Amino acid sequence: MLGLHKKIITITTALGIAFGYMTDANAIDVTKPLPKLKAAELLTGNSSHFHKNFDKGVDGDCTSLLSRLDKAIQHEESEYAARVLFGEMYDRAICVNYDPTKAYENFKRAADMGGPYYYAQVGWKHVHGHGAEQSIEKANDAFKLLLVRSAAWKESRTYDRFQGILRDRNTPALLKTGIDWLIQSTKTDEKAITLALSLIDGTGKYYDGTALPVDKTSARHILSQLRQKSPRASYLLGMEHIKNTFGSSNKWEGEGHLMNAAKCGYVPAMIELSRLYNSDDPDFLNSKRDAYGWLLLAQRSGAKISKELERAKENAGSYYQMTVPDDEKFKPSRTLCNAQN
Repeated sequence: MLGLHKKIITITTALGIAFGYMTDANAIDVTKPLPKLKAAELLTGNSSHFHKNFDKGVDGDCTSLLSRLDKAIQHEESEYAARVLFGEMYDRAICVNYDPTKAYENFKRAADMGGPYYYAQVGWKHVHGHGAEQSIEKANDAFKLLLVRSAAWKESRTYDRFQGILRDRNTPALLKTGIDWLIQSTKTDEKAITLALSLIDGTGKYYDGTALPVDKTSARHILSQLRQKSPRASYLLGMEHIKNTFGSSNKWEGEGHLMNAAKCGYVPAMIELSRLYNSDDPDFLNSKRDAYGWLLLAQRSGAKISKELERAKENAGSYYQMTVPDDEKFKPSRTLCNAQN
């Protein structure tokens, strides 16, 4: 019986360490508010214009702060920042009664509105049962959103960045493991591209083998950040725009990304441009000349397309057969890209 009791304690302790709450260093007393901090120590970004009012509230002068927030929360353009402030205020008993559940609701609302960094607070609360259900699964769901929506920017792929978001809240071990996964998943451009594509088709896996959410917005951001130095990223971004993956049909933008990839020497982009200019798609100029020109460049860049090129050459006619080979439009421009194929 004693052995069973010890085993239960060991299991419980291990789970507690996974959550980050069983050790003295990480223990969270949910009965007490977090420390009252000034705006400069706590608030960033869209909440900056509330700093003076917030500091007054920390000092006990609540009238102006509550009045501004009550008005701000009624308007879509300012609600996000107001939710962030209310989240901190309820967690720290600043001008409102301490209520970690209301803090959780406000942080989640802000995150869902497009402030994904606040999924850090949402996940932190699930880790500690701080105004929310204590759940590894729900914490990881929040951290997945936090991490994939940060993946596009290299400055966000650090432990310091996420600790800076959480401020005086400890960084849970669960999140640290997630950050390790993010760093590995974006270690090279090709890995980051693979992550982006997995967020489009739903094949992405988190470090624990669970599925990543389909997140086409994050995928677009990752590819957009890579496009200047990676012709393949530019090509893929263009293709997804043409397929209307991102929800607003913008085929011309997609064509522009393909053009940049082609001018950087990326053969699949050249071939795709040729196909588009030889199609009946009303969003693209039907040009036998351009269809031939891009195929000619593709062949010169190593593509084995002799039969396709011969057909395109015949369709272009004798005049373009003579003029296209020397046209600067169909020559690579390596200066557009910083990376080599």
